[in-house]
Amino acid sequence: MLLRIACLVLVTMIFGCSGGPPALTPPDLRPAASAEEAIALYDNDGSGDLSVDELQDCPGMLAALKTYDLDGDKKISRDEIKTRLQRFADSRVALIQLVAVVRLGNRPLVGATVRFVPEPYFGSAIKPASGKTGRSGGAMMDVDDSDLPSNQAGLVGIQFATYRVEITHPEITIPPKYNTNTTLGYDTQPGDPGVRFDLKAR
Repeated sequence: MLLRIACLVLVTMIFGCSGGPPALTPPDLRPAASAEEAIALYDNDGSGDLSVDELQDCPGMLAALKTYDLDGDKKISRDEIKTRLQRFADSRVALIQLVAVVRLGNRPLVGATVRFVPEPYFGSAIKPASGKTGRSGGAMMDVDDSDLPSNQAGLVGIQFATYRVEITHPEITIPPKYNTNTTLGYDTQPGDPGVRFDLKAR
């Protein structure tokens, strides 16, 4: 598994571990514009920054509050959002590998569909990713080939971004707070190939 992860990280710069076309195109992120749009979307009180209460509508950013909140005031400012997204853009990474582990009632949830939906302030630059959980409750997240440049077809991974997470199951009822009214979010953590979601039945 570690070799596969290392291979995919390398594949963000070159096509495959054994060579090929040298430059995979990363998403066209625009940190300043996205930061402005995030404030416009979620700053309900017009203060110019996002409080913890306002971040309930942006669960991915809320999940990474400590990463964004550079001055420790428990709010996220326009400049802090821009700084975070600039790090994504500067990485020049096209895709990274990510396994989402889902547990329900302290047991692996098998056969669930996990969707990572990019926050709308990214516009069309970031594409959704999805995966289905296996016996261990883990799902390898993947952007559909139709949403990727042709030279990335067949690669498994997601793009650096901030997402809201939706988890559904064909046979088990999952509460709306995990899908249609999701409170789950994810913000890319470079170097960490996994994220875990512990769900409650109610």
